[in-house]
Amino acid sequence: MLAVFMSLCGCEAATRSAADVQYRSPLSSAAHVSSSTRAHRRAAIRDAKRLLGGVFAPLGAVVDSSSSGIGPHTLLLTGALDSAVDRRSWTVPEDSSAVLSFVAVHLPPGSKVDGTGSVTGGLPLQYVDYTWPSVPGVLGVRLLRIQVTSTGSDQTLLSAVAQSQWIVKRPVSERIPTAVGEINVTSGVPRKQPFLSRTVTNHKHVQGLVKLFNSLPLIQPAATSCPAERTDQPVVKITFKDKTTGQPVARASADSEANFTWAPSDEAWECYAVGLDIVGRHGIAVGGNVIGPLQRLLDASLAKPSGK
Repeated sequence: MLAVFMSLCGCEAATRSAADVQYRSPLSSAAHVSSSTRAHRRAAIRDAKRLLGGVFAPLGAVVDSSSSGIGPHTLLLTGALDSAVDRRSWTVPEDSSAVLSFVAVHLPPGSKVDGTGSVTGGLPLQYVDYTWPSVPGVLGVRLLRIQVTSTGSDQTLLSAVAQSQWIVKRPVSERIPTAVGEINVTSGVPRKQPFLSRTVTNHKHVQGLVKLFNSLPLIQPAATSCPAERTDQPVVKITFKDKTTGQPVARASADSEANFTWAPSDEAWECYAVGLDIVGRHGIAVGGNVIGPLQRLLDASLAKPSGK
């Protein structure tokens, strides 16, 4: 719903448009790609080839074309931009339904049907999407689309597209320093006086919050459509201060209603990203529930003033 990114300079928080937002971590630029992320990308390239390699066409099929690509400049099946894609098409001298059934029963184990579709106008076509489990921390979306198009009497165009998303790992440079001695939390509607302002100084609580924020994974580069923003929705701002100098070392901002039980890796966090600025690194977007833990610690609602 709302992704807010604040600067350590104390400037007014800036919001991103809620429709068709593209969240792209600074890591996505070549200059900041870590060795682990490069390894994940290589794993995705191999995985896409392996998924496509599990597609067996019926006897008599003739390969028409094959290609591969990576990233947002290739045709993707989903909005997961950091993906590798492999595709192949065949002409098969059989009925399209028979071809689709043949391919389905010969797929390697471990997949599940994720969606189906058909078009009856013009050349009739059908498709089935299959997904495989993610590889935590390495591969996200793992998808194979099988499509058959009837091109004439007992003649079918069979196409298969495999997509495998690599996970961009959050580097140490995008983590909050542990030498934090104080945390300030406010909640309020943008451009209005906050209705809540609290300070956390207890060492155990401070370090617990630092650990929580440092555990959140990066929002993966994606093109996604989110609900419209609400200008009357309170925004929670968290300032982490150095225990020696008292100066801010990191700032974070989150939607006050983002108190969900989704796993931190869930794609739904793309619409409720936690904006994070750390000295030297700005505009970091991470995913996960920080509102619930903050509310329990402060024993207060961050979404609305007490008594309302």
